[in-house]
Amino acid sequence: MQWIHLSPHFPPNFYHFAQRFQQRGGRVLGITDQNKYQLRDELRNALHDHEQVSSLHNKTEVIAAVDRLIHRNGKVDLVESHLEPWLPLEAEIRNMFDIKGAQPHEIESIQQKSRMKEIFRKSEALVVEGEVLYNLEQGLDFIAKHGLPVIIKPNTGIGAQDTHKIESLQDLQNFYKTQRDTSYFIEVFVEGDIITFDGLCNKNREPIFFTSHQYSHDPRAIAEEQLDFYYFNYREIPEDLERVGKSILKQIPSADKFFHLEFFRTPKGSLVALEINMRPPGGLTTDMFNYAADQDVYDLWARVVLEDLQAYPYERKYHCAHICRREKNSLKYRHSHQQCLDKLGTQLVHYRQLNPLYATLMGEYAYLVRANTLDEILEMAAYLHAH
Repeated sequence: MQWIHLSPHFPPNFYHFAQRFQQRGGRVLGITDQNKYQLRDELRNALHDHEQVSSLHNKTEVIAAVDRLIHRNGKVDLVESHLEPWLPLEAEIRNMFDIKGAQPHEIESIQQKSRMKEIFRKSEALVVEGEVLYNLEQGLDFIAKHGLPVIIKPNTGIGAQDTHKIESLQDLQNFYKTQRDTSYFIEVFVEGDIITFDGLCNKNREPIFFTSHQYSHDPRAIAEEQLDFYYFNYREIPEDLERVGKSILKQIPSADKFFHLEFFRTPKGSLVALEINMRPPGGLTTDMFNYAADQDVYDLWARVVLEDLQAYPYERKYHCAHICRREKNSLKYRHSHQQCLDKLGTQLVHYRQLNPLYATLMGEYAYLVRANTLDEILEMAAYLHAH
């Protein structure tokens, strides 16, 4: 099987996908914006063939690179990046070169907030009212019908970028003074904690591995206020989350993919569907998958694709958490980096300074820790964030 891997070099930990695919007998054809000899050795050795483009945003160059790779290597079976920004490009490549997988018209249902609502309703998931927002008058009508506060965000977008909480009519007017030239979505504000349903599904859209994470703060507030934060996995998955999450996956057009479904858990205990993402969660979460269960999800994905793996035994042995620290707070922290390392000891499984692209949401410094109990995780987070 031959796989065109868009951006195998970024994020840095995603080179494992190419490496494991090659080790399992597949051929990896990479397209990057770096010279082959700038790539780390493990990735370069995993690539059967490679094309460099000036930018993956340059669709014309990427399409031409795909054409050259196919001309040299023959039929391609898979196009995948595991990254949200390239989902439309992947779909267009599949359509142009007759490659299986989600096509352009199907991608809209897992990228547009308005189309996600349709999937949620088919899955009998609880949703709040929302609609594509075209102008100020429509926003005023929506608020008159549903009240304040409301949330406005791009109809197609990633995470909490460009998300606005509107608490007054003046807020709405201010939004229209500064809005970007893009399609926005307005919906009723939901009070609650964000929890996720994350994992990997097989060809039948059944999760062969799944877990759940909870954020310490609302991602919108994290991005806007540059908060210290953490997120952690559950060892036991709430029954309603598992049931609704599996139901949503059955409505998804893509198979053999990672998933990252987001929900609100309201103060009254209700589960409200928020967003669909058919790719791994961001940051170092794939590594957290591994540390929490002593497994290798990079290899697991290769087995699903290459061997049609249908089931997989695993155990959520640990709570694993990503605890961030920020450069702007470096002089305010009560404990130095070295003191943190000494305190965490063997419960620290990974430490990394993150790419600047992640800094707004994820912080500059990431500590991955694991423990048997959630209380231990919360204690470590409090120690790292103490001022």
